[in-house]
Amino acid sequence: MEQIVLLLTAAAAGNSERFFDIINSGDIDVHSTDENKRSGLHIASAEGHLDLVQSLLDAQADPSSVDVFNNTCLNEAVRHKRDDVAALIRRHNPLLKYKLPGKELGVAMCSAAADGDVDQLNRLFCNVSTCLIVAYALA
Repeated sequence: MEQIVLLLTAAAAGNSERFFDIINSGDIDVHSTDENKRSGLHIASAEGHLDLVQSLLDAQADPSSVDVFNNTCLNEAVRHKRDDVAALIRRHNPLLKYKLPGKELGVAMCSAAADGDVDQLNRLFCNVSTCLIVAYALA
């Protein structure tokens, strides 16, 4: 348990050297998770550590792994507005899409539209299906 805490702390800090030192110790790997099934890739994606995310993907970390809250690393990147990380994950796994349960995605899109938040609308559209650019002004 202590190793996973150290690993995820390194991921949260974006400390690639420390992260891979722990991995190379042999007791833990890039697929290891905490009690909520959150991996280093989940944490690095949420925190926006692009270089670490790239290193983890290169090391075969699974971008489609799901935590107990039904979130993938793409969900984490989108929720935390880490657009560069989300784009990297989509390039690595083009079939992976941002998913929200029930009507939450529709509510998020309606809220963004009501607020005139074109960036958030683009973020949601780009990560749910093929990239659509919202190129009009919202009233």
